[in-house]
Amino acid sequence: VNRHILSSSSPLNNLRRQFLDTMAPIAEPLVARLNEILVNSPDIVILLLVVLVFVLAVQVLAWIRRMLVWLTGLLFRLMFWAAVAAAIAFVYQRGPEETVRDLVVVVSKIAGYGASLRDVWVAEYQRYDGQQNMAG
Repeated sequence: VNRHILSSSSPLNNLRRQFLDTMAPIAEPLVARLNEILVNSPDIVILLLVVLVFVLAVQVLAWIRRMLVWLTGLLFRLMFWAAVAAAIAFVYQRGPEETVRDLVVVVSKIAGYGASLRDVWVAEYQRYDGQQNMAG
């Protein structure tokens, strides 16, 4: 590493030095002109700094958004696989027959709740319809 990269006489440093010597006459007037423009108009510098800060803020917010989306997806996948593992453990512990029986009981209770909810909704709709017919 010392001989090929860090040494002042290494081929890489020789190429770098030769490139800089070649580019210096071309880049020097451009840098001087740019420096003159920036010194004569500080408003452009301030505007460029504001734009730079805005772009950096948008980039940071985009990184945060991507991280949150990834983390949310990971958590939902973990919850899904935890639910699958819990269901398998439940079936293993209770047995297939008891699990089906428990599932039927849960579904019937949900259906009963849905039926009572439907009855309440229909009664409220009929009451509202009766009020509209009396008013109109």
